[in-house]
This record gives sequence, structure tokens and C-alpha cells, in this order.
Amino acid sequence: MNYSVTERKVEIYLFAKPLIRMRMVTWIIIFVIILIMAVTATQASGILYFLALMALCAVLYVYFQSRQKAVFDLVNKRATVPRFLSSATFDGKDIYEFRKVVTVGKADYYVMLLKNDKHSRGYRIMPRYSGLFKDPNKNIKEFEDKILPVIKPIIY
Repeated sequence: MNYSVTERKVEIYLFAKPLIRMRMVTWIIIFVIILIMAVTATQASGILYFLALMALCAVLYVYFQSRQKAVFDLVNKRATVPRFLSSATFDGKDIYEFRKVVTVGKADYYVMLLKNDKHSRGYRIMPRYSGLFKDPNKNIKEFEDKILPVIKPIIY
């Protein structure tokens, strides 16, 4: 799990960098292959250019997804969490709790719930995937030991 803790803030990156790099390289390779096919095959070039555009959109989506992080400002008691392509900032008085989500067959993770929306899915504040076969819950142990005690005081 990639994170940084200082006396002023805690930053948690929500996606693993090697996984994101692998996805970006895969989509770039697909984009190049489709582009080469579109240049060489003139009869189907319209469809192939469309597929190349879709692959380019996938590369951009993965790139912007890789930049998502949850930031907890310990001085001003605020939390900034990512949404689809934006972020939302909440005061500590608006946060209800940090809840552990247990999923069958996947790694457990934590979400942040708000006081005015206690029964929603919440905002994810840690990576969901940490490894499939060795220890799928190694991130949750590290989160509970090192990060959760630091960010819990922002709730008031």
C-alpha cells in the first residue's frame, strides 16, 4: 500500500502503481496495433480508427484513475476523497465513521461514511486489492496499525 504520513496530513494512493503501469502499457500497445491496422487496411479503417479512439480513451481513464488519492488534513480536520473524475472535501464534523467492508473472495477495505448518508456505499479510503494468493488482507492490517489511529481524531 502506497501512503505518506506527516504531522500535517496523510495521503493514501488508492491504486497500485505497478498494476496501473501494466494497464497503461497494455492499452497503449492495443492502441498502436489498432492504429497500424487502420493505416494498412483501408476498407475497415473507419471502424479501426474508432477502436483506436476507444483505446486512447481507456489509456486516459487509467491515467487519471492512477492519480486518485485520499488526503486527510490533520490540522484543519478535513478529508478529501476521490469521486469518478473529481474529488470531494468534507469537514471532520460531517464524517460519521470509518467502516471496514468485508467481501468474500476479495481483500477487505475501509470506507468513510458521512453523517447525513450513513447507509450509503461510502467513499473508499484505501486500496481494495493487495494480492490474490499470498495474503489478500495485508493492506487492511497495515491500514489498521499505522493509518487508522492517525486519521481517527479528525472525526468530531
